[in-house]
Amino acid sequence: MIGLTVGFDKKNMMDVKYKRVRDGCVTDAVFQEMYICASVEFLLTVANVFFEAYTIGSAVETNVQTWTSKEEVPTRQSEKWEINTVIRNPEIVFVADMTRNDAPALVITTQCEICCKGDLENSTMTAAIKDLQVKACPFLPVKRKGKIST
Repeated sequence: MIGLTVGFDKKNMMDVKYKRVRDGCVTDAVFQEMYICASVEFLLTVANVFFEAYTIGSAVETNVQTWTSKEEVPTRQSEKWEINTVIRNPEIVFVADMTRNDAPALVITTQCEICCKGDLENSTMTAAIKDLQVKACPFLPVKRKGKIST
């Protein structure tokens, strides 16, 4: 489940800007006040589905196009790209059992900035994480008072 944090319904959850510049492109993305809730059991089930599909799919043959000489290989111009991502005030909740309102959960809050830059030959990524907090507490906020462990 993904939504805006309670009380921030007038803000945009996501703002994305894309600019085409002379020698490439720049994408700026801001994610803010997001509430993300996931059941650990559900995530394990989804992971198992993908794992099974991967093991079955790895046995399937695929057609690969090959070139016989160097002149036939298509060439692309050196295009630069940049992706800047800012994540403000997310609340990420991993809950053991979503059917129980007093179920144990891990609540993660942080601030994060990620910058990826590159071209056809090189790429770099830098990230900064601030104010990372992980708390063990009951799933519902109203049940958390006095029951939070860090």
